[in-house]
Amino acid sequence: MRIGNRQGQGVVEALLSLPLLFLAGSAIAALLYRGVVFYYTDYQLHEALICTQHESVNYCKNELHQRLGKILFIKSPYQTQITRSPRAVRGKVLVKLTPELSIEKELKRYL
Repeated sequence: MRIGNRQGQGVVEALLSLPLLFLAGSAIAALLYRGVVFYYTDYQLHEALICTQHESVNYCKNELHQRLGKILFIKSPYQTQITRSPRAVRGKVLVKLTPELSIEKELKRYL
């Protein structure tokens, strides 16, 4: 059995597999970024709700905006809402990624 000339076969295989590797790497990076944004936003919203116990809602909302601006590399638009009532503090963050991230939290006050 004779093995033929196979020069250039590695180049052809690399050209066929590189787009698949690039696509898989991009998908993994996008999922990791989305996960980091979700958990960081969730944590910062929780901190902003705790902040409202000692500071004004506007101050805590501004702090939340500053902290979210640090994690959003793409400068994705986002909306925040914090409302305080006598019994609870509610917050909501909507980050416009594809698909959108929506996080809602409520802290109840026990007197």
